[in-house]
Amino acid sequence: MKNILIVGANSAIAKSTAMIYAEQGDHLYLFAQNMVNLEKNKSDLEIRTGCKVDIRGLDIYQFAQLEKDFEDCFNSSSGIDIVLISYGSLPDQT
Repeated sequence: MKNILIVGANSAIAKSTAMIYAEQGDHLYLFAQNMVNLEKNKSDLEIRTGCKVDIRGLDIYQFAQLEKDFEDCFNSSSGIDIVLISYGSLPDQT
């Protein structure tokens, strides 16, 4: 079992990646801004796969809180094996 940290966990690519790791029985730490969507994502992963999912709200611009959140994540596990950062915005492409 690996410990996987996903930042920006509500993005489409992060959700798909989380599902792959969840199906392997890995422990997921999901960070995202929108807690409503993150709760739904957590429930979906847990129901479909039975994996352990921890979530945390994230504001990338609150640096002090961000550092504490990451420290809590790293300290609460036996280490993080993989980090996926899928955080950002995509402006209108038209």
